[in-house]
Amino acid sequence: MASWKWALLIFSTALAIRCGIVVVTRQYLESNRFEMVREAQSMAETGTLGNPWRLPSGPSAHCMPVYPLLLAGVFYLFGTGVEAEIVKQLLTCVLSSAQWGLMPLLAGPFGL
Repeated sequence: MASWKWALLIFSTALAIRCGIVVVTRQYLESNRFEMVREAQSMAETGTLGNPWRLPSGPSAHCMPVYPLLLAGVFYLFGTGVEAEIVKQLLTCVLSSAQWGLMPLLAGPFGL
């Protein structure tokens, strides 16, 4: 089977499993705000990548900025309620499934 077919199969399987877990456990109803999510919320609301703790602390270099910036876009577009939580969890399901789905495509050139 071609490596792109393996990649598509792995991506689809991983995405179905991850989305199924989110739906069954209903994680989107819990809005636990940890450091990265708090920084993303701060970026969406104030334009400052910071405030990773419960008390406002100002700008921060506590987390690497890529994931909080992606989440800030989600929070800016969808707010911080259940709808945003669903989009956030769908985004993380897609990104983590893509990580595994790309393995066959990246392994081929390296002879693995």
